Amino acid sequence: MAANVADPLDEGRITQRTDPKLAVGEYRVALGTANDNLTATRTCQQGQRVRVGKGSAK
Repeated sequence: MAANVADPLDEGRITQRTDPKLAVGEYRVALGTANDNLTATRTCQQGQRVRVGKGSAK
């Protein structure tokens, strides 16, 4: 869930010769993945708060 998302530049998917539209697409995918991770983490934490509030830590 709360995992780091790799930078497309650091992974070598983007270079100086990469078409700018493709580069934007790579970053858009990475940002979408990061947002999905954040949403999943928030959902999990909300469930934990509800369970702890009810007295059940399971």
